[in-house]
Amino acid sequence: MSIFLKILIVFMVLLILNLLAMIVAKQGKAKDSLYKFSFLLFVVTVLLMLLNIVIFKFFKGTVFASPYLLFLILPILLFWLAYPFLQKLYAPGLNYNLAYKPETSIPALTAKYFCFTLITLGLIFAVLALAKPRDAQKTVLPPTEGVDIILAIDTSGSMAAQDFDPNRITAAKVAAANFIANRLSDRIGIVVFASDAMLQSPLTLDYESLLDFLADVRIGMVRTDGTAIGDAIAVSSVHLERSPARSKVIILLTDGESNSGVISPLDAAKTAALYGIKVYTIATISKNSRDSLDFKPDDLEQIAKLTGGKYYRAYNEAELTKIYAEIDSLEKTEFKNSVLVNYRERYLPFLALSLILISCGFIFSKIIFMRVP
Repeated sequence: MSIFLKILIVFMVLLILNLLAMIVAKQGKAKDSLYKFSFLLFVVTVLLMLLNIVIFKFFKGTVFASPYLLFLILPILLFWLAYPFLQKLYAPGLNYNLAYKPETSIPALTAKYFCFTLITLGLIFAVLALAKPRDAQKTVLPPTEGVDIILAIDTSGSMAAQDFDPNRITAAKVAAANFIANRLSDRIGIVVFASDAMLQSPLTLDYESLLDFLADVRIGMVRTDGTAIGDAIAVSSVHLERSPARSKVIILLTDGESNSGVISPLDAAKTAALYGIKVYTIATISKNSRDSLDFKPDDLEQIAKLTGGKYYRAYNEAELTKIYAEIDSLEKTEFKNSVLVNYRERYLPFLALSLILISCGFIFSKIIFMRVP
């Protein structure tokens, strides 16, 4: 509930109590005074209602830096209500013995106190300016911590085998693309390897560009006469070792055993483990392929075990997609969005209106509504 609404409720309660007092009071000066006071309370209540409507419509989302200063509006309004009675009490004026009695109707009182009302409104807007109204513009910042992931993809000649639909390399790219699409706040890079290993894309949050790099992955990007799994892990580890991410992961996909390269797979895995890098290994060989009988997953299993990852065997493109989905769930990032709040100050319109109203009040009192005793 806004402070303006609270003040409005206070004045509505005062108005109701005053009306009840009028009903109970007998005819005479007391009832006449209650009648005038009720009118003033009614005017203030209507003005507060209009002010609430204006603030809700035109200043929705506006907050005050010092909201408790708004309570100063209450004594200002109470002084405005008490002003006619205080004026009679302390400045009775001249008592002319005339048959003519000055008019004390509501319109006459309104004209009489018009200038004072302008000054009062000016003071209210000055309080609003002092409370420092401002618009809050919230910006959701990306998380500062996530998972850094390297997708190491085999591009050797055997990846052209068609035991996957349409072939192993295409099925691997489709599964990798789906994996990337499910990540929200993690940096991902791509390493391709065959006889050598090469960085295809550095770690990035620009998934659109990353998918373009993935689409360019093809057989023949590096020498295709071997499978250098150790070199692939080493190149991936180089780009992950200094990462500030809380979790570092390599997802290595191949369809064969390591038979090339400078670094042995197990040595590369041990080094990766020292850097806190987890390696998930995926073998893409169907049961009916010629490679299936000769394939020995020992190295891939050991690599996963040494680094705290997991070994998978995909027999078709559907299983490959499921494997990537499982890794996605295992390495899911839980984070809270950071919110940056920028404030746009809006006190100048209130300050300008305050100066205008107070100036008009003084000018009108000296020129237009000047009274001679």
